[in-house]
Amino acid sequence: MIKPGTYKGAIHIHSDFSDGDSSMEEIIEAAQNAGLDFIIVTDHNELTPKQFAYQRRYGKLLVICGYELTFRRFAKHHILVFGVPSHKPYTGKPYFERLKDISRDKGRLFIAHPWSLFKPWLLQHHLPWSKFPSVHFDGLEIWSYMHDWVGALKPTKLLRQWRKPDDWLRGPTPRLLRRWDRLNMKRRVAGIGALDNHARKVPFSKKVVFPHEQLFRALLTHVTVTPEGLDSGEGPHEPDRAEQRSARAIIDAIASARSYFANNAVADAEGFEFFAQDGEKKALMGERIKFSPGMELRAAGPVAAEYTVIRSGAPVASFQSDRFDFRPPGPGVYRVEGRIAGRPWLFSNHIRIVR
Repeated sequence: MIKPGTYKGAIHIHSDFSDGDSSMEEIIEAAQNAGLDFIIVTDHNELTPKQFAYQRRYGKLLVICGYELTFRRFAKHHILVFGVPSHKPYTGKPYFERLKDISRDKGRLFIAHPWSLFKPWLLQHHLPWSKFPSVHFDGLEIWSYMHDWVGALKPTKLLRQWRKPDDWLRGPTPRLLRRWDRLNMKRRVAGIGALDNHARKVPFSKKVVFPHEQLFRALLTHVTVTPEGLDSGEGPHEPDRAEQRSARAIIDAIASARSYFANNAVADAEGFEFFAQDGEKKALMGERIKFSPGMELRAAGPVAAEYTVIRSGAPVASFQSDRFDFRPPGPGVYRVEGRIAGRPWLFSNHIRIVR
């Protein structure tokens, strides 16, 4: 059974159950070699009993199985579904009804790669979400490794970008970050870092395009499970097993925005903290706390970085250090961005400071 603490994992992975080229056994082995605590595999549009059977613990590694739902096919609007054991109860219904029923069954919904990606020479044409679904969703993919890399790709720089892919990542788009901030001013919307990796195998060769283990050492989401999170219960279809309770605790912590995401290929982000402190009262990422003139926002990281504090979409302070204390000027939704030598590195979820 999982215990309170912070766990690092990779989200949005494709296997040969859909359009990935790696078996679940190969993905699990790669995640174990990378030292991950959990992975979330999201193959396209189906979650069968054969797939869901992989949702269990493999030594230290917890495997969680969800699926990626196609919401609008032409626009390539996709939604990640976590926390349900099968896609079948939701098939054959209009999409808005599917989303409502998934939420009713304690499933969690994350909008995948919500920004535009247009690379016709690579047959990539993901249109931006001009409007998000009116039904409840839990969060957004704020940073996607493969979409970031493909978005920066140029034919004239292909070889250099291929050899050192992490050097070409630009981070989340400013427009999406502003949109995320605006959403959080109305309600909590969790943000995650994701991979969307397929690990394509080159025909007639043993080479793999972006092996899973390579990306499992890069863009990860670090999730904090609290003692209260262990009591969140189970979905109505889940068996009464400790491993399924552990999966539920991770999923609910992600949906509750108790996390940050970082490119660990730039620097190891394990151990980062960001919280609000007012005397004995403390609020973690994803939580809320009443404003007090004497309260402080505190952050500490494993390495020195260029940290920027964002309040309700606007930067309000910057620090070049491995830790800082900041007295917030008033209520708002606060998060932290970290960069190292100008490169995007770490992004926290919001803390809500209310009147």
